[in-house]
Formats: sequence, C-alpha cells, structure tokens
Amino acid sequence: MKRNKYILLLLFILIPFIQVNVFADNTQSSRPVINMEVDQNKCVEIALKENLNLKQSIQELNQSKARVKGAEASVYPWLSANSFLTTGTASNMFVSAPGVMPDAMNMIPRDGRSVQNLSMSFPLFTGGILQSKIKESREKEKVAAYSLDALKLEVAFRTKEAYFQVLLSESLVEVRESVAKAQEEHLKITETLLNAGKVPKYYLLRNQAELADAKQMLIEAKNNRNLALVNLKTIMGISLASDLKINEKLGYSLFGLSLEESLKSGLNKRPELLQANHEIEAAEAEIKAAEGTYLPQIYLSSRYDWRNPAEGDFDRGYSVGVVGSLPLFDAGSRKSALDEAKAEKEKMTAARDKMQQEVEREITDSWLSLNSALEKIKSAEAASAQAEEDLRIAWLRYSAGKGINVEVLDSIAAYTKARINYIASVYEYNIYNASLLRAMGKF
Repeated sequence: MKRNKYILLLLFILIPFIQVNVFADNTQSSRPVINMEVDQNKCVEIALKENLNLKQSIQELNQSKARVKGAEASVYPWLSANSFLTTGTASNMFVSAPGVMPDAMNMIPRDGRSVQNLSMSFPLFTGGILQSKIKESREKEKVAAYSLDALKLEVAFRTKEAYFQVLLSESLVEVRESVAKAQEEHLKITETLLNAGKVPKYYLLRNQAELADAKQMLIEAKNNRNLALVNLKTIMGISLASDLKINEKLGYSLFGLSLEESLKSGLNKRPELLQANHEIEAAEAEIKAAEGTYLPQIYLSSRYDWRNPAEGDFDRGYSVGVVGSLPLFDAGSRKSALDEAKAEKEKMTAARDKMQQEVEREITDSWLSLNSALEKIKSAEAASAQAEEDLRIAWLRYSAGKGINVEVLDSIAAYTKARINYIASVYEYNIYNASLLRAMGKF
C-alpha cells in the first residue's frame, strides 16, 4: 500500500513536466528549422513555400478544382445498381437509398419480393443549366487561383517588410554601439581633463550618466533586433529555433518606372482585378443557369430489372424512354433565383470598379511616397555627414580645453539623430518600393 502511494506521488510530480514536454515537441516539430544564410529573395522564397496562410489558400484552390470535376460529371451518363428484398402484409412503394443517382422506385406486393435493377440516366437537353454550372465552377476555380496569387503577393510584401525591419534594427544597433563608444571616449577625455584640473567634477558625473543611458539604449536596440527576427521567422512560417544569418546591410536601389508605367502594369497584372473579372464571368454563368430553368429538362432513362418471384411470366427485362419535364408554376421561385443572379453580377461589377480605383490609388500613393522618401534620403545623408563633422570638431575643441562639455554632448545627440533619420529614410524607401511592387502585381 505504501509503495502504491509513492508511485502515485511520483506520477503526480512528473505529469506536469510530461505534459509540457509533449506540448513543446508538438509546437517545435510542426514547423521546419532553417539554418542558413539568407537574403531578401531567399526569405521570400521560403515564405512562399512555408507560410501557413498560403497552405490554406492552396487547399481552397484544390477544393475549387474538385468542384469543377463534380460539375463536369453532370453531363455524362449516371448508372446505379439497386436491390430490394422485402416482406410484409401490405403492398408498398420502395425507393432506392438517398443520395444514390439515378434513383429507382418499385411497387412491391404484400407477400414481398426480391428485385435487382440497373438504372441509367443521361441528360439530353437542360436549357444550358449543366453547361452554365460547369462554366461557373471553372470561373470560380480561376477566382481561387487569382486569390492565391494575391495572397502570395501579400506574403511576399510582408516578408520583405519584416526583412527590412531586421536590417533596420541591425543598423540601429550599430548606431547605438557607435554612440556608446563615443560616450566612452568622451568619458575618458573628461577623466584626463579632470585629473589635470581643467574641468569640474560634475562634467564627469554627467558623462557617466550619459554613458549609462547609451548602454541602456543599446540593450533596447539589441532586443528590438531579436524581436524583428522572431517576426520574420513567424511570417516565413518556419520554426523560431531557426538560425537565419543575414549579412546584408540596409541600402537601397532606385526604382526606374514612371507613374504612368506603374499604373499600366498594375491594371494589367494585379491579381485582385483579374479575380474580379472572373467573378463577373461566374455571375454571368449563374444567370444563364437560372434562365435555363424556364426551358424543358429532357433526359434519356433506361432500366433493367431482375424479379423473384416473377410477375406472371416476367422475371427480367428492360425499358428505355425519354423523360421531359417543364415546371408550369412555382410561385415566382425561378424568377427570384434569376433576379438574385442578376443582382450578384451587378454587385461583382461594382466591386471590380471599386477594386480598380483602389489599385490606382495604391500605386499612386506608393509611387509618390517612394519619390518623397528618396528626397528624404538625400537630405538626411547630407545632415548625417555634417553632424559627424560637427562631432569631430567638438571633440577637438573639448580635448584642447576650448570647448565645454555640453557642446560635445549636443554634438553626440545631433549625430545620433542624424544617423537615425538617415537609416529611417532608407528603410522607408525600401518599404514604399516593396509596397509599389505589390500594388503593381509584382514580386
């Protein structure tokens, strides 16, 4: 009994750890671990392969393809085998199992009977309903394909955005390291001047505080870099345990197209616009199908039966016939379906026009912002060079005993701001560049 108590106590202690380990294994093993040197293009390539949203969209496309196959099957002959084995005290009508087409009905006498049959049905004329349904399903397959293309563009853009955030955070780490180094050098100069009796002690205390603040900012910058890497891995759809080596530095390349060229490309290639066009085609096919319900539905039907016991001298035989049906009155049901289909087409047309307007706005906004960012880069680059020169001169003056402490501190602060402004403008340019390509329907 005491041994059992010890075993139960041990299990009580170990179960939480076992649960944690199982959970950790499931989460870590579900995503691929990528350990390699990567650049922007490689990150996009991996994201397009591993992103979970894309995997879902791919299955939606596969569903659309399956629906096309289902619609195409409706124009071919359908064949079913049915078997009835009955007994009882009254005659009754028996129908084949639900969902089996074509269905079969048999009037069974009260003493029961065994009946087997093969039933065949083939559409001869449906007023274009089946063909329209096929066209609708094919158009919706194209809608799903272009929807997948649009999501790929979005994933590529988000991956680029996250990638540039990593480069931005790395550049900011370098700035903060240079600032901390500058504060250390300034503190050493101040200590030397203090020992020589050339500066007051509060200069030293102030510079020690400035160095401590610079180190805090450096720690924060390094944490932001780590967070940016986590974000990049998440968007790419890979394990957070992956070791991505990024040696590229934050820079930029000029975008060579005019606004008119960008608009032309976007209106021709943007997947959302192509998707909208096929949504209109699908709605048009739905209208044709609704119109077909006003026409006769004519099918070729045949059946072969085996009966036991036989009816008179009949124990087996076949029948072939043409069946035509035309609804005469349905209280407006067909008209409602047709009106709904027409309204759907108008809605899709309005959505397409709205999307075109939105694409033009996105391209124009991104193109203008891109060129504005380029001007900012030029201005920030000049300001950064000037701030670096001002800091050099302030150090020389301070070291020679001709400048004051606050002059150097102000120069360090101005240099830091100028460097961050330059880095931010380069990052901004890259984001607008990626945004413009996405708006144009390009990777």
